[in-house]
Amino acid sequence: MKRSALSTVFSLGLLLVHVAPIMSAPPIASYLLPAGGQRGTSVDVSVGGTFDPWPTKVWTNDAGLLIVPGKTKGVLQITIAKDAEPGVHYLRLFNDHGASALRPFVVGTLPEIAEVEPNDHPAKPQVLTSSTVVVNGRLEKDADVDVFAVPLKQGQTLVASLDANRTLKSPMDAVLQVLSPDGYVAMENHDHAGLDPQAVFTAPKDGAYRIRIFAFPAVPNTVIRLASAETYIYRLTLTTSGFADFPLPLAVPRAMPGSVKVEGWNMPKQAKSLLVLAKPENDRAFVSHPDLANAVPVRLETHPTFDAVGNPALAGSPLEPPFVLTGRVEKPGGSLAIRVPVKKGQPLTMQVESPSLGLPLVPLLRVRDESGVVLNRVEPTKPGDDTKLAFRPLTDGTITAEVSDLFGEGGPRFAFLLRVFPAIPDFTLTSPNDRFFIVPGMPLDVKLAIARVGGQKSEVVVKAMDLPAGITMEMLPPVAKPDLTSIMVRFSAEKATSGGSFRLVGTSKDDPSLVRFARANDPELGETTTDLWVAVTENPKPAPVPKKKK
Repeated sequence: MKRSALSTVFSLGLLLVHVAPIMSAPPIASYLLPAGGQRGTSVDVSVGGTFDPWPTKVWTNDAGLLIVPGKTKGVLQITIAKDAEPGVHYLRLFNDHGASALRPFVVGTLPEIAEVEPNDHPAKPQVLTSSTVVVNGRLEKDADVDVFAVPLKQGQTLVASLDANRTLKSPMDAVLQVLSPDGYVAMENHDHAGLDPQAVFTAPKDGAYRIRIFAFPAVPNTVIRLASAETYIYRLTLTTSGFADFPLPLAVPRAMPGSVKVEGWNMPKQAKSLLVLAKPENDRAFVSHPDLANAVPVRLETHPTFDAVGNPALAGSPLEPPFVLTGRVEKPGGSLAIRVPVKKGQPLTMQVESPSLGLPLVPLLRVRDESGVVLNRVEPTKPGDDTKLAFRPLTDGTITAEVSDLFGEGGPRFAFLLRVFPAIPDFTLTSPNDRFFIVPGMPLDVKLAIARVGGQKSEVVVKAMDLPAGITMEMLPPVAKPDLTSIMVRFSAEKATSGGSFRLVGTSKDDPSLVRFARANDPELGETTTDLWVAVTENPKPAPVPKKKK
């Protein structure tokens, strides 16, 4: 072949490379830094992941957040309204090809600053000018350690609380130490709430105390050393003012939630009782106050709720199931016993929640008959679990559900929720994914799993709420006989659209008051969500799940 012919072929090859279409994919968001901000401020947030092309679009479940993609790739400008609800909110990045997984963003009430390196050694810490602040940081470099100097007066109580694995889903198991002004470890905490540490420290004298943070992998490996990664994001709350620990009661009626008392440290009088504002689609609400460093969740229940902490006499009065009761083991070696009327052969489910609520009780549940004989005894199957028992009475009568701590501990923080339910008709809906992709003109059939309890057999009607314009959904009839374990729905669209967030809601045809939102597991978030996503694209290509960095 002549030189001119070779040049023509080579040039044509370059041209073909140039004009070949670039295949885009949904964005991937692996972390946010900072992962939160103070009400009434604006913050630039760096997003880890891939997002081509930029700028991408952003969805959030909170109207109090205004999010604009910045000029710099991977940076979001988030403006937080002055009246934004404190607590955990979520956002997604999305484009014409789909959306990322949900990422948590925390709205706080305290001033916020960024961690500044180098701050590895107690002799050269990052000096903080205030003892009430939120530090947004990351353990990124090899065997990273972060140290902060906090000014304290004698008798001041400092709460140092780290949020990383539990809410932000950082793959880290952190350790928090309080060092005295002369460098000695005065207090250490490892796992206060799940894998996240917290220390409450009263200063014995004036001085600059050090808060030291380091971490190990959340999933243990064979390497015994400190761990770090770009995904080791944290929020360190430091305060000598009010810090909320948990509400009493722990659960309130969804229809009439009323107010709750708030337990914590350095609590101002005006923040000790707070009104609960409930949203019908949520199973919890956050209560907060401008004079508190944080918001705490309150469970919203459709069943009768009782508070045995505020009314100890409940222990002597039988409570008819179903009910949800807030209790507390007031002192070491103590317990709380609740009488429950039962009928022969009618099964009950009993659950004691405390570890999942961030509280220290290791729940031991004993069921006794009227003579005091123990019929059942159950404890958590592994550390950090709640306790659950399926119980079928052999006779009519009254049993006693007795809750205590497995290790005989007790005190003000040893609160719990006791849930007792008979086999009442109910159901749950589960979506196989939290994100869906539709090709124009090609309907997408999705099977929703339905789990029925208490003999619930009536037809469940599923509807879509807030579907993006141009997308429709319909229920499909069963192929053969009625299927009580699943429901098939079909999504359709005639043309491409970037899609949006929606929800699926199921209603019992025989009991319109029985309404349940479909939930999907988000493997990246490690939680379930009712906020689903649908996009219509010519080339559906779901975003891959990013590999966790060690």
